[in-house]
Amino acid sequence: MHRLVFILLMSVPLVAQTYSISGLVTDPDGKPVSEVHVTLTPGFFTLYTSQDGSFRFDGLFPGSYTLAFQHIGFLTSRVKDVTVQDSDIIMQPFTLEFDVLDLENVVVTASRAERDVVEIPESVNLVSFREIRERNSKTSAEALREEVGVFVQKTNHGGGSAIIRGLSSNQILLLVDGIRLNNSIYRLGNHQYLTTIDHQMVEKIEVVRGPTSVLYGSDALGGTVNLITRKPPVDDNEKSLGVRSLLRYATADQEKTVRGKVISSSSRYAFSTAFSLKQFGDLRRGANGNDHEISGIELVQSPTGFGGYDIDTKLITKLTDHQTITLAHQFSKQEKVPRYDKYHYNGYHRWFFHPQDRMLTYAVYENKDINIIFDAVRATASLHLQKEGRKTQKNESSLIQNELDEVATKGFSVSGIRERDRHQIVAGAELYHDDVASERSYSDPLTKTGTDDNRGRYPDDATYLSIGLYLQDEMKMTDRWMLKLGVRQSQYRAEFDMNSAALYSQTFSSFTGAVGSVFRLSNYVSANLNLAQAFRAPNLSDMAKLGESKGDIYEVPNPDLQPEKLMNIDMGLKISTESMRVDFTVYRSFITDLLASVDATYAGADTIVIDSQMFNVKTKKNLGEAIIQGTEIAVDYSLSGSLSFRGNLTTTYGENITYNEPVGGIPPIFGLAGVRWSRGRFFLDGYSRFAARQDRLSADDLDDPRIPPEGTPGWFTLNLRGGVTLRQSLIVQIACENILDRNYREHGSGVNSPGRNWVISFQMTR
Repeated sequence: MHRLVFILLMSVPLVAQTYSISGLVTDPDGKPVSEVHVTLTPGFFTLYTSQDGSFRFDGLFPGSYTLAFQHIGFLTSRVKDVTVQDSDIIMQPFTLEFDVLDLENVVVTASRAERDVVEIPESVNLVSFREIRERNSKTSAEALREEVGVFVQKTNHGGGSAIIRGLSSNQILLLVDGIRLNNSIYRLGNHQYLTTIDHQMVEKIEVVRGPTSVLYGSDALGGTVNLITRKPPVDDNEKSLGVRSLLRYATADQEKTVRGKVISSSSRYAFSTAFSLKQFGDLRRGANGNDHEISGIELVQSPTGFGGYDIDTKLITKLTDHQTITLAHQFSKQEKVPRYDKYHYNGYHRWFFHPQDRMLTYAVYENKDINIIFDAVRATASLHLQKEGRKTQKNESSLIQNELDEVATKGFSVSGIRERDRHQIVAGAELYHDDVASERSYSDPLTKTGTDDNRGRYPDDATYLSIGLYLQDEMKMTDRWMLKLGVRQSQYRAEFDMNSAALYSQTFSSFTGAVGSVFRLSNYVSANLNLAQAFRAPNLSDMAKLGESKGDIYEVPNPDLQPEKLMNIDMGLKISTESMRVDFTVYRSFITDLLASVDATYAGADTIVIDSQMFNVKTKKNLGEAIIQGTEIAVDYSLSGSLSFRGNLTTTYGENITYNEPVGGIPPIFGLAGVRWSRGRFFLDGYSRFAARQDRLSADDLDDPRIPPEGTPGWFTLNLRGGVTLRQSLIVQIACENILDRNYREHGSGVNSPGRNWVISFQMTR
């Protein structure tokens, strides 16, 4: 027996032999293509092609592999059954085909792992880098305006809040590189936090329409927006240094944007740093039509202008072929951002956000060949600092009110992926802890003296803790049928002092589940079905806010709140071929314990007078049950090798069953239709955006001066943009937005949209 064991041990090599797969990627003209994202599975190995288009995977064990090639402007392609046996593999040069539709397929947000959009049950928007560049928008929020299912509201010119499936603000989860941005003072009203993320640093934007609480916890009721920033590529062959710059000018608000970026790389590291400087003037609305029937809106809406700057830095260190550490720092500053609706509807002499700062610093460790419990692991540690100030003054002789709220969020998360047989298992844990500082003071503009209030908008020194554990399994039941099951346990704890009374503490916990299924009807068509729970734990803004809100509303605390809960069912059809993409979804969401503003009293009265203005007192309350349902359809179709059509349409209907009235903030029917032509270095894109009238208003909507009592009128715009790439180093783009100079407003916004707007930009690379 001992001899047999000895023989068996001697027959196993002490060190397993490994091999490599290498190759070259070219375009149809035979030119090498650099920065192609190459993914090798199983194992989830990824890399980018070098300047000469070459790639190489090392340390591979014998077996059969699949390679996926992705690059902006080319069709995503795969090579299957690349077999490694007893020698290195050198592949024949692989040619990528130009993609007139830019049908980039791989997303990570919906599954926390790289998956093809056709292979996941969720409804997903994927805005590629090419689309971000060609849309040439002012902000990250405006880069989403053309997406199906995503409606963008703007309280002010510096704002921009996504509304998805009838839900908005803190019912939508914002992520940057998978790191949670929502903190405990994100308000229920629409906000500007999405615009603090400089879209010039973004590689792509992924939007999951529908609940994702199993993977991400609270706030992910209506959807999740994940902005994935660009990674400087590690060059395996030689050291390199590059410089990129951007100049952008727009006429409607006299916008001037300048951005510079430096990239350095070698075989073991890649580094980039960039700086953006932005200045926006007062916004000119359209002069024609009666698309927005509100009297007294000035042609030039003043004050709406503001300035700001952004800094982003990233360092990637390659420890081994499969291990990397990424260090990143982002800083955004917006200065003196006026809230125009307060000037126009409430007669304020001064009302602006200052400062409006966001800073995110994080470190990520990734190991894509760990082979201990998981195939790949990712650990992230982050520090997110948000500073938001407000300076308000009713008239020139009134006291100036100064408010400042600061939130420091420390976060840590770890996740792992294991792929075995017909299972892909994703598991992880995350923790976020908020420390809140809030203060309010008053200063006399005449005497230059000031006094401090006994509390700020939120309780000072408040804390908010969230912990979550999740597990998800994607099971390939047959070659055509995939089933996804996921569960999560979450716990939240808020602690704060209510007006110097005893410390108030509230704990919320939730167990959520989701089931999704995809059935491949053919190689290009899949049907999907989802049943998912979601929740939103009340945050400090819900429970403890004390201060002015929209219109003539003054909010007071209500700590006795329960989480909002949502049950969603949706089904859809996805078609993805080389010439066409169709995404059709119908959904119905049941919401219980819906949070909304209701009449209340403060110091025994239902009104309060501040600077001779009377405010109605309101507070947050769980309002019973509601239903939101709708349809989302998007079509992209290649009419020829250079011409493509795209269109989308979204309908949303919401009803508060308990109060027998519409759910507040529901957008109207909206959509887009356009034609894009591209050939070689040129592209031309003509499109129309439109929205129907919205006159189904809740009581809360009717309290909002930004919405006319008879509803927001419908509107449409005609738009044209184009661009050319010169000498592979200069991209020139020109656009004319709202060609007919229509006067219109997005539903719920506090400022009318731009009139005829000429935009020109220059992007240079060296």
